[in-house]
Amino acid sequence: MHHTNWRGTPYEAGVAFGKALRQAQAELPRLWRLCEEKYALGQASMRLCQTLWPALSEEVEGIAEGAGLRTMDVTAFLFSIYCFPVAPHCSCFALRDGNRVLLARNSDFLKSIAPAYDSPFYQLDGAIPFLGSTTSFTQIEDGVNRHGLAAGLTMVYPQEIQPGLNAGLLVRYVLEHCQTVKEALAALAQLPVSSAQTIVLADAHGDLAAVECNCCAMHVQRPQGTRAFVARVNLFTSDILRPFDRPDVPNLQAARRQDTLCRVLPTAPCTVEYAQEVLAGSHGFLCQPADPCLPFATVWSSVYDLAAGHVYRAEGDPAQVPFLPDDRLV
Repeated sequence: MHHTNWRGTPYEAGVAFGKALRQAQAELPRLWRLCEEKYALGQASMRLCQTLWPALSEEVEGIAEGAGLRTMDVTAFLFSIYCFPVAPHCSCFALRDGNRVLLARNSDFLKSIAPAYDSPFYQLDGAIPFLGSTTSFTQIEDGVNRHGLAAGLTMVYPQEIQPGLNAGLLVRYVLEHCQTVKEALAALAQLPVSSAQTIVLADAHGDLAAVECNCCAMHVQRPQGTRAFVARVNLFTSDILRPFDRPDVPNLQAARRQDTLCRVLPTAPCTVEYAQEVLAGSHGFLCQPADPCLPFATVWSSVYDLAAGHVYRAEGDPAQVPFLPDDRLV
């Protein structure tokens, strides 16, 4: 897993990354499997970003410049992630007990591209610094910012898509612009959404929320019961979003993973160690097994201890590799 650092203006950071991308890989448009639909979505979404998030547009233009690609190639790839998915994946939960607040997430994805996975540290001019994890670049799948706001996504196979921000760009937006869960929810309610996803949010003050959303609707769930937690996999659970589920699409045993979290978390001790055990599958099925015959596995796991400001990551199958601290944000 790479540990990249993004500094300076968005354009400067994009150019630097693009140059590194150009050195590392060739024929990217072919590898990205671009098509007419992706080009159309990318160009329409980029036009929206030029108004609602110009810094992202500048970063994308910088990446294209540094990589020697057309901007339309980069936008077709970046904005189509989660809109043309390989398969739904990942599990995420947040837990609070007293002053301890945790957000934890498994990333279940393709083993074949694991060498390209990245944990970027963003310190861009005019933006909140944040640390995250991603299977590609620019879009973020889980992370935490300097104010103690953490977010993690799980994707749901979309029935329909529209130009806008996909799951990873929504997570990136809130980390870069918001300080609390309240601010993040307000931002998500206003942003144009392209893909279908859930986003678990937690902040250092102990506020927790789970958002289900697509281009048609949004639902927010708060903790219920005596133990404060929220948990999401690759299913919509709310009445308003459930009709948008795709039960015909394989989802890496999402229902089984949801059952594990809903069984374990109500009585779980709110400790980093226990969260790591849950992610590793020690208390029920959650971690995708590293079966050499399967293309998918748990490729990293993250635990964010928000009140203490600590980050722990297992860069591989958490049942086999240790969680190590990442102190770049401190």
